[in-house]
Amino acid sequence: MKTYLVLLFLVTSQIFKISSSEFYDMLNDCENSVLLDVRIYEDYCESRIPGAIWAGQKVILDSLLKQLDKNSTFFIYCEMGERTKDVVKILRKAKIKNIIELSGGFETWKKENFPVDEERQVF
Repeated sequence: MKTYLVLLFLVTSQIFKISSSEFYDMLNDCENSVLLDVRIYEDYCESRIPGAIWAGQKVILDSLLKQLDKNSTFFIYCEMGERTKDVVKILRKAKIKNIIELSGGFETWKKENFPVDEERQVF
């Protein structure tokens, strides 16, 4: 199932909203990926999916999009799955083709006991 999802995604260049387990598998299998945390800054500072880049404000996201490879697969998540809708629109407008959303957001990720980085981050 995992290999099928990766192949389908790479061939179709679509937006996928997937479960925590699928998100985890695809994130680990994808060679050219970007993981964006679009929650509020304070939440990101407390805990996040390991390797996530904070992009919770439009000005930050816009700046990142100028630096990041647009051919990458963009994995995005928010707290409960609502904020990603707005971010998907921004990514699409920036010509990002490969977007994967975490269904249920970080709350579901934590409840299902996937890895969490709780080292305090401050910029």
